Amino acid sequence: MKALRGAQYARDANRNFQLDDVRNLTDGFDDNQHLSSWASELQGLNKSSNRLLYPTDHSSMNIPHDVITEDMCQTARELCSSIVSWCQAFINK
Repeated sequence: MKALRGAQYARDANRNFQLDDVRNLTDGFDDNQHLSSWASELQGLNKSSNRLLYPTDHSSMNIPHDVITEDMCQTARELCSSIVSWCQAFINK
Protein backbone atom coordinates (compact mmCIF):
# COMPACT_ATOMS: atom_id res chain seq x y z
CA MET A 1 0.00 0.00 0.00
CA LYS A 2 2.87 2.37 0.72
CA ALA A 3 4.29 1.88 -2.78
CA LEU A 4 0.90 2.61 -4.32
CA ARG A 5 0.50 5.70 -2.17
CA GLY A 6 3.95 6.83 -3.30
CA ALA A 7 3.03 6.34 -6.95
CA GLN A 8 -0.24 8.23 -6.44
CA TYR A 9 1.67 11.06 -4.77
CA ALA A 10 4.22 11.13 -7.61
CA ARG A 11 1.39 11.32 -10.13
CA ASP A 12 -0.60 14.05 -8.33
CA ALA A 13 0.38 15.25 -4.87
CA ASN A 14 -2.88 17.18 -4.55
CA ARG A 15 -5.20 14.23 -5.22
CA ASN A 16 -7.20 12.94 -2.29
CA PHE A 17 -7.28 9.15 -2.25
CA GLN A 18 -8.68 6.57 0.12
CA LEU A 19 -6.00 4.95 2.24
CA ASP A 20 -7.65 1.69 3.25
CA ASP A 21 -8.61 0.18 -0.10
CA VAL A 22 -5.75 -1.18 -2.19
CA ARG A 23 -7.91 -1.29 -5.30
CA ASN A 24 -8.78 2.41 -5.03
CA LEU A 25 -5.08 3.23 -4.96
CA THR A 26 -4.71 1.77 -8.46
CA ASP A 27 -7.31 4.08 -10.01
CA GLY A 28 -6.13 6.46 -12.70
CA PHE A 29 -2.92 4.76 -13.80
CA ASP A 30 -2.40 4.00 -17.51
CA ASP A 31 -1.38 0.38 -16.83
CA ASN A 32 -4.34 -0.09 -14.54
CA GLN A 33 -5.17 -3.50 -15.98
CA HIS A 34 -2.24 -5.36 -14.41
CA LEU A 35 -2.00 -3.16 -11.36
CA SER A 36 -5.70 -3.38 -10.57
CA SER A 37 -5.66 -7.15 -11.03
CA TRP A 38 -2.73 -7.58 -8.64
CA ALA A 39 -4.34 -5.28 -6.07
CA SER A 40 -7.69 -7.07 -6.27
CA GLU A 41 -6.04 -10.45 -5.87
CA LEU A 42 -4.00 -9.19 -2.92
CA GLN A 43 -7.03 -7.73 -1.19
CA GLY A 44 -9.00 -10.90 -1.93
CA LEU A 45 -6.51 -13.03 -0.01
CA ASN A 46 -7.78 -11.63 3.28
CA LYS A 47 -11.38 -10.84 2.28
CA SER A 48 -11.07 -7.51 4.11
CA SER A 49 -9.01 -4.40 3.49
CA ASN A 50 -8.63 -3.96 7.25
CA ARG A 51 -6.79 -7.26 7.46
CA LEU A 52 -4.15 -5.89 5.09
CA LEU A 53 -3.57 -3.03 7.50
CA TYR A 54 -4.19 -4.87 10.75
CA PRO A 55 -3.36 -8.60 10.58
CA THR A 56 -4.98 -9.16 13.98
CA ASP A 57 -8.37 -8.00 12.65
CA HIS A 58 -9.88 -11.46 12.25
CA SER A 59 -13.49 -12.31 12.98
CA SER A 60 -12.69 -15.72 14.40
CA MET A 61 -11.02 -16.59 17.65
CA ASN A 62 -8.02 -17.92 15.73
CA ILE A 63 -4.71 -16.14 15.73
CA PRO A 64 -3.36 -14.95 12.33
CA HIS A 65 -0.90 -17.87 12.29
CA ASP A 66 -3.85 -20.28 12.20
CA VAL A 67 -5.74 -18.33 9.52
CA ILE A 68 -3.02 -17.25 7.11
CA THR A 69 -1.40 -20.16 5.28
CA GLU A 70 2.10 -20.42 3.86
CA ASP A 71 0.62 -20.45 0.34
CA MET A 72 -1.25 -17.22 1.07
CA CYS A 73 1.99 -15.64 2.27
CA GLN A 74 3.85 -16.74 -0.87
CA THR A 75 1.09 -15.40 -3.13
CA ALA A 76 1.01 -12.11 -1.20
CA ARG A 77 4.78 -11.78 -1.49
CA GLU A 78 4.66 -12.30 -5.25
CA LEU A 79 1.79 -9.83 -5.69
CA CYS A 80 3.47 -7.23 -3.48
CA SER A 81 6.73 -7.65 -5.38
CA SER A 82 4.92 -7.06 -8.69
CA ILE A 83 3.13 -3.99 -7.32
CA VAL A 84 6.30 -2.50 -5.82
CA SER A 85 8.26 -3.10 -9.05
CA TRP A 86 5.51 -1.46 -11.09
CA CYS A 87 5.43 1.54 -8.73
CA GLN A 88 9.21 1.92 -8.82
CA ALA A 89 9.16 1.92 -12.63
CA PHE A 90 6.32 4.44 -12.66
CA ILE A 91 8.07 6.80 -10.24
CA ASN A 92 11.37 6.53 -12.14
CA LYS A 93 9.78 7.50 -15.49
